[in-house]
Amino acid sequence: KFMTEAFRRDSRMISNAIHLFIDAWPSGWMKTIMDCKRNPKPAYFAYRDALEPILVSLRTDRYTFFEGEEIRIEAFVCNDTSNSVNGKLNYELYNENGDLIKRSHCAVTVGGCTVNKANNAVFTIGKVCDRQKYILKAILTDGSDNVITYNSMTVEVFEDCNLPQNTDIVLMEHLEPGEHNIAGEKVTVKECGMLPVHFVSRNTGHPSVAEFEEDDFKNWYDKASDMITPILSSTFEAKGFTPILTSGNLIDGEWTSTNAVAAKTYNGKIYVISQLDIRTENPIAKRFKKNLLEISKFISHNN
Repeated sequence: KFMTEAFRRDSRMISNAIHLFIDAWPSGWMKTIMDCKRNPKPAYFAYRDALEPILVSLRTDRYTFFEGEEIRIEAFVCNDTSNSVNGKLNYELYNENGDLIKRSHCAVTVGGCTVNKANNAVFTIGKVCDRQKYILKAILTDGSDNVITYNSMTVEVFEDCNLPQNTDIVLMEHLEPGEHNIAGEKVTVKECGMLPVHFVSRNTGHPSVAEFEEDDFKNWYDKASDMITPILSSTFEAKGFTPILTSGNLIDGEWTSTNAVAAKTYNGKIYVISQLDIRTENPIAKRFKKNLLEISKFISHNN
């Protein structure tokens, strides 16, 4: 869905295809969309829907927002037919309980075999409790209000938080590749083996990440670049440190789970090393940094 809709939004794109469409038994490949018995995988249906002849495509570089922030979602109408489309794009915003929060619309005209950008969907969510999901639906109708097609996108709005001051925490970010001596340990920093990555794993069992959900640590917005950029360009090995977030890297020629963020108590202070780009314009990143600065609540000083 993510990549195919991007191709559809590019008016210069004439055609595209899936390489290695079907699994080759007995192997299973993540890049195929049907198994070796010709049963469709979930990606098959996402690909099919993204190739609908007339498609509404919603696009954003941010999927999480703070309460009170203006949310702007781009909308495109992609027309692969030879007929022009004259109609109306209807925006409907729902909360996670299915309640309609806001509705708006704009007129759209799209020529045959082309792409037009419609007006952005713009809305603001006020005070929320903790974190709440909202579903934006974009429904394209013709001049008689008959539905031509529709699409949807989920965004999440978070209650804001403050970052505390804590002199007992030594937060060390973005160490240079090479060897360092920190908190009585040799710390070896190594660049990511296959270029910087857009995600890290929270599956460490560390209590400071227990509140976060499966897809929280991926695809973070970069305010400086005004788009999604990689969040981890290097990892580190440090035997005495407890992993908080991890990634994979080539260690002695083998792919190994290694540290993105880890901590150690040493001489009455807690040392936290973070190679993760903690961009606090993202609610998840800000909450995570708050937890790091309050990490003594989550770990024993004996660890």
